[in-house]
Amino acid sequence: LVVRRKTMLGGFDQDLRQSLTDELVKRGINFECICNVEKIEALKNGQKCVTLDNGNTLEVDVALFATGRKPNIQGLNLEQHGITLDSIGAIKVTEDLRTISPHSHIFAIGDLTNQMNLTPVAVWDGRMVADNLFNGTERTMYDAPVGTAVFSIPPVGTVGLGEDAAIEKHGKEEVASLKIKFRPMINVLAERDEKMLMKVVYLKTTKQVIGAHLMGRDAPEMIQTIAMALTRGLTLEEMNNTMPIHPTSAEEFVLLKE
Repeated sequence: LVVRRKTMLGGFDQDLRQSLTDELVKRGINFECICNVEKIEALKNGQKCVTLDNGNTLEVDVALFATGRKPNIQGLNLEQHGITLDSIGAIKVTEDLRTISPHSHIFAIGDLTNQMNLTPVAVWDGRMVADNLFNGTERTMYDAPVGTAVFSIPPVGTVGLGEDAAIEKHGKEEVASLKIKFRPMINVLAERDEKMLMKVVYLKTTKQVIGAHLMGRDAPEMIQTIAMALTRGLTLEEMNNTMPIHPTSAEEFVLLKE
């Protein structure tokens, strides 16, 4: 796995990124970090030779290149109609998803706006615009924490702010975190070494939970329910006052205490 940065999954909580890296290394995945691919050449044996700008070469069966994406606006002639675009060609919008242009009746949703490029967010945007146009509502863009997942092995689920992002927003003196790394019972019984990570980020003054980060079996399923609690302003005390279900991995989350 070739990564341009020090670790993969930029923007995710650092403990989450490192824990997943550790588990992937256990599974035999090699990392080449802080480097880029210079070229990919076909070899006579059917393999590919990948040359990196740090001088290393990799011989692989298949090279999967994650190059990113840009909004597909070609042929729409948006700029000549006064519709404002950002530096990558995404459409700038107001809180109710109207384009920033002389044409207030033109809306943009989903990946075209480069807000949060997730399928459920695009669906939400479309319903919001339809409700505002035809049901007389005045809804604006979703501004609560949005849960997301990485379907790696083991998988990851996360919602809200990572610790570094929380410190940047609220200041180091106001942010605290709790975490636990353990071997779930299902892995203990199967004699597997795979660990699970659970972490919460919260504000010291109000004890409000502003981030939750899980890695391990069923993490994406768990984070959906945790996201509901975060949208309602979950506090550390409320979390700790939730009766745990035993024996589950999820019980470790509500048992995280100062």
